Amino acid sequence: MSDKNLKIIIDQVGRTIIGELAEETDTSFVLKNAATIYVQPNEAGQLQVQTIPLFFKEFLTLEGRESGALFTYPKNCVTDTDTGSLLDIKLVNQYEKIVDNLSSPDTATETPPEGDVVKLFDE
Repeated sequence: MSDKNLKIIIDQVGRTIIGELAEETDTSFVLKNAATIYVQPNEAGQLQVQTIPLFFKEFLTLEGRESGALFTYPKNCVTDTDTGSLLDIKLVNQYEKIVDNLSSPDTATETPPEGDVVKLFDE
């Protein structure tokens, strides 16, 4: 399974949040690289599960991608669960793919070469 200490919480608006437990105090949880577990039915009537990061890597510097984003949740505003260590490997793998993607360099951030401006519409 995962070597990360995964934590699942339900936030104050009912979203299921997964993240690596970076710190826990008497009053809060700090989750690293938190993501929302989004569940919706597909056309066949089965449930489709997606893990969507709360903050996209494209907004971070390469250094930020390597260190990860931290999210602090006050304990009085969330519902705690003990399911982090009981997760199905498919969900853990889906989450880890997103986290691994956070540290990958983004080749689209390179400056495009300068060239002629093409007008699409006549003024």
